[in-house]
Amino acid sequence: MILTSMSSSPSPSESPSPSLPALRRLSSSSKPTYNHNRVQNLVAGLALKGITVTEWGAVLYSRLDVPVSLGQFDFLVDDHLLEAACHFAKEQGFYPTESKPILLKTYGEYEAIARHFEIGRDFNCLTQRVNLFPGSFAGFCANELYKVPLNLGDACAMPVSVFTTKPAPLAASFVRRISQVHFTDPTSRHLKHDLCLVLSYCLFDMSYEGDYMIVGEESQEDIDRQINRGLDLYRRWEGWRTDEMWIADALEAIIQGKGDYNYLPGAPFKDIK
Repeated sequence: MILTSMSSSPSPSESPSPSLPALRRLSSSSKPTYNHNRVQNLVAGLALKGITVTEWGAVLYSRLDVPVSLGQFDFLVDDHLLEAACHFAKEQGFYPTESKPILLKTYGEYEAIARHFEIGRDFNCLTQRVNLFPGSFAGFCANELYKVPLNLGDACAMPVSVFTTKPAPLAASFVRRISQVHFTDPTSRHLKHDLCLVLSYCLFDMSYEGDYMIVGEESQEDIDRQINRGLDLYRRWEGWRTDEMWIADALEAIIQGKGDYNYLPGAPFKDIK
């Protein structure tokens, strides 16, 4: 099931194009690791300090059943509490790390604005990090968040609740941020990629992913059925702001195949900082 296509192909340093919502399933361990427990205990410690974080990135996508590898533990922290959260993380043995140039070129502001703490490597020897983002990056309102238990670790990890959000406010936050940068900015490409992931896995049956499929195997009737099912689920999403219904309409057009991610608004080139 393909929502729409992007007209340009990414360079090796860019995020994958949102033209393929059937993205490869990332490898991940089904069992919590020592680092998962460390992260959960960090979040629990922050909560005891009066700092309740909000799920973001892979942590949030995992809750929405988007198949991602939990090697990057992303959380939002209220802007005025970010420095205190980073100081506590360092006290707990989480060491700050600088962003590599290749990551800045690939993810743009998404990488640059976060505070990163390297915590080790996963089973595939890939670097694992805790990434703390200022809450203003997502721009959620209080009524768009609700508390849920965080379940990163095993029985040894401290229980803790965090804030999370629903698909509609998440999708709207992506589009708001996309509208603030030029479409050639890596931030825009990465957020469109993640927006495509959320739409695809929340609305469509992606169970065929990884299977062998003959091009043209699906009939138009099958495609229409999937689109109609996706639209029905999408129209039940709650949490759109009254002054942002244009975002809901733009995404509905993409789901119907009548719109394109490239048509989402972006900042003029001269406004890029």
